[in-house]
Amino acid sequence: MSDRPDGWRNPFQKKQRVPSIQPALHRAYEQGADAMLKAKQKEECHESRMS
Repeated sequence: MSDRPDGWRNPFQKKQRVPSIQPALHRAYEQGADAMLKAKQKEECHESRMS
């Protein structure tokens, strides 16, 4: 593992060091993405009914 360049960061290591506000932001982002996905699915259902 030591052959990796110093600038390379392990994303899993990064996750362990996040400040306490980060999980809340991540949850809010996931909820927002979920709401967008549901809205998109509704639109697709609507479109398939129209045709």
